[in-house]
Amino acid sequence: MVYSLLALTCALWWWFGWQVGMGAAVASLLLYLSLGKAFLHRRIERRVREQVLEDVVRWRKLWSFGGVTLRSTDDATGGGICASPGDNWMEFVRRLTKTT
Repeated sequence: MVYSLLALTCALWWWFGWQVGMGAAVASLLLYLSLGKAFLHRRIERRVREQVLEDVVRWRKLWSFGGVTLRSTDDATGGGICASPGDNWMEFVRRLTKTT
């Protein structure tokens, strides 16, 4: 999506001048910030669910990379947040699955 918007902007700039090109650049940026980021977020989330959560080795690589946050909304366990790579995700899961 990003590359197609960039190519379209460059083509419009080439054929119609810098004013039209600048307008296309602004429109492309707004389109990316409104729709593109949401689309990419959904694709990444789907890929993580399909590939990483099925394989422990991939999950550990992702966790050590950082930027992953696990959240619990279960009131019985007190909720909580576990952020990679500093927090222990195994202990977080144990707390959630612990039966009283």
